[in-house]
Amino acid sequence: TTGMFSLAVCANDAAELYLGTTSDSSTKTLVASQATKCPENTPETYGDKIELVKGETYYIEAVHVRRDSVASNTTNFIQISFLQSNTFLTEKDLSLATSEYQGFWVQETRVLEKQKITFEGISGAELALSHNGIPSQSPIYSDDFSDWAENIDTMFQWKCTKSQSRFKLVNDMEDPDYKFDGQGGQYWSYGINSEPFCGKAVLSKPYGLLRLSGNWDQPGLEISSEAKFFCFAHKGTAFYNGIDILVQYQTTHWQTWRSWVNVPVEGLGESKDEWTYQCIDMEEAFLNNKASWITHWYREGSPVQLLQLNIAHDTNTRKMDSWMNCLLVVRKTPLTGLLQLCQLSWQNGRSDCQCNFSRFC
Repeated sequence: TTGMFSLAVCANDAAELYLGTTSDSSTKTLVASQATKCPENTPETYGDKIELVKGETYYIEAVHVRRDSVASNTTNFIQISFLQSNTFLTEKDLSLATSEYQGFWVQETRVLEKQKITFEGISGAELALSHNGIPSQSPIYSDDFSDWAENIDTMFQWKCTKSQSRFKLVNDMEDPDYKFDGQGGQYWSYGINSEPFCGKAVLSKPYGLLRLSGNWDQPGLEISSEAKFFCFAHKGTAFYNGIDILVQYQTTHWQTWRSWVNVPVEGLGESKDEWTYQCIDMEEAFLNNKASWITHWYREGSPVQLLQLNIAHDTNTRKMDSWMNCLLVVRKTPLTGLLQLCQLSWQNGRSDCQCNFSRFC
C-alpha cells in the first residue's frame, strides 16, 4: 500500500542499498548502508522515511562486499528489510498486534564465464595456480593443458587426511552413487548454498542415514565394538536437537526385542554459519537415554545392535537448509585427531597440511 517506508540492509560484511524514484537506475540514491555485519542479522537502524506509491515500480540495488578476513568461508548472505511507518490502522487495531517477520526469497541464476589466458615467452615453464594465496598440490605447464581441469578441481575443495583407520562405514560424499543402506537426502556439489566441511559435496536434509534389516544378509552393527562411535559434521538450523536410533537387544527372558531410542545431540540445528563436527558414543547413548521400561527388561551386558539411524529435520522453507558431511561409523578406538582437514592442497610437496584453514575433528 502507499505509505512512508524506511529501509535497511544487512550482510555478512559491509553493504549498501540504493533506491530509485522510478524504475530508471539513473534515479537511484543511497538509502541505507552497513559498515559491518549486523548482529544476529537484524538491522540496528533504518534509513530516512521515503514515500512509495502503490502500483509504481522502483529501481532497487543492493551492493555488498565479502572480504575473506571478515566473512571467511561463511555462507554468502544479504538481507533487505523495511518498515512502514504510517498505515490506516487505529490504536485499537495495533493493541492486539504482534511483530511479524516476512521473508522475500529471490532465486538467481549464475552464468559461468570462460576466460582465455595467453602465455608468451615461457614455453614449457612450470607454473603454480593458487587460491587465497595457497598454491595447488602440483604444478601445471604453460604448453600442456591436459591436467589443468583436474588441477583446478582439486584446489576448490577441503582436503581430508584420516589419522585413524578403524572405520566400519565411511561416506565422504565424494561418490554421487554411494550411500549407506537406507540413506536418504541429496548430494549437492561444489558448495551450492553451503561450503563443504570436507571434499566438495554435502548431503542435504537426509532424515534417514542408515537402515539395516538385522537379518543374516544385513546384520546390525554392534555398538559396543564395531560401531562404537557415530561421527558427523552438521550445519544449518532445520535439524532438530537429536537423532533416533533403532536398536536390537536381549531381554532378561532371553528374548530379542527392537526399540527406538532418542539421543539428544547438543548444538544440532544451531550451527547457522559454521560447521560443527561431533562424535557420539552409541553404546553410552543407548544406555543413558533408553526408556525406563527398556531398562527394566534389558539384560545387562547383552549385545546391542544398531539397525536404523534417523535425523529429524524441519520442512519449513523459512528454516535455513541443513547439511551433513563426513559420515563415519567408527570402531572402538580413541577419537583424538580422528580427521585432520585443511583447505586446498599440500604445500611445497610436503605430506602434512600447511594451510591456514586446518581443522581437527
